[in-house]
Amino acid sequence: TPERPFVFLHHEKCAGSSLRRYLVQAAKKRGVGFFVPCYDGGGVYREDERCYAFDLSNATAASGGAPPALAATAGHFNWGVWDALPSSKHDPPPCLSLVRHPIDRAISLFYERVYQRDDHLGGRRLNDWSVSDFEWLLGAFKGSAFSMWRDEGFCDQVCKNLLGLAINRGRTPAAVDALPADVTSRAASSLDAGLAVERLGKCVVGIQEDWAGARRAIDHWFPWLSFDDDVRRNVGFSDAETRQTLRPELSAAIEKCNACDLAVYEAATRRVEAQKEFLDERAAILVAERGARAG
Repeated sequence: TPERPFVFLHHEKCAGSSLRRYLVQAAKKRGVGFFVPCYDGGGVYREDERCYAFDLSNATAASGGAPPALAATAGHFNWGVWDALPSSKHDPPPCLSLVRHPIDRAISLFYERVYQRDDHLGGRRLNDWSVSDFEWLLGAFKGSAFSMWRDEGFCDQVCKNLLGLAINRGRTPAAVDALPADVTSRAASSLDAGLAVERLGKCVVGIQEDWAGARRAIDHWFPWLSFDDDVRRNVGFSDAETRQTLRPELSAAIEKCNACDLAVYEAATRRVEAQKEFLDERAAILVAERGARAG
């Protein structure tokens, strides 16, 4: 509801494209206001500027609902986006977040954003990169899915979302270059892993490699978010390296620039296990109650 809206915090390359589509389907089915870039109010996917501006300034009746009427929203939002919802009475509102191991996320991002380029960066498989070149890429590359926009890149992207420090997303290269030095330095030096973990703990959490577990949690805590087809989209490059086959020195480089995200991932796995234990206990109680009634 507008008083208790639902927010899906979609982290880049963490299984969110499918859930955004499901959310649009569910919101339309129930006739509630929604804002899900890149969808319009009719539920049609449109790749335009709205896809990359993850704030609520673009939420209108034409996009599914204006802020006073928004009951559901999903996208690559910074933590606290709901502050722009004047009717919301919860901080945070009911939220869902899916995360992924930083190495897996980096591999997926590389093959979507770098490998397919037609310039000097493209065409080389990840394991063919030298360590020095790859370390440069980790720090310098901020290209979004479409090169005219910028993103947070390979390093600590989940933490930046959870801490409200995703400063590049939705900006053009010129706009990123024009950011004040104090803004960029704060975003680079203020990654509080403890606070990021604390905020993650206020949401229902899933991890990408346990899609069945994420689906089970969603079915329990957000049963209105029905999946019409349960077909995952944007699943990545099928022949990519894996966490097991990536050269160890490249894995180490990814982990080095994702210390905060690694802490969040470890916390997410603990929370997912706690959610599973709760659901298992609840299922056992329901089975016992049904048996007692039948007896």
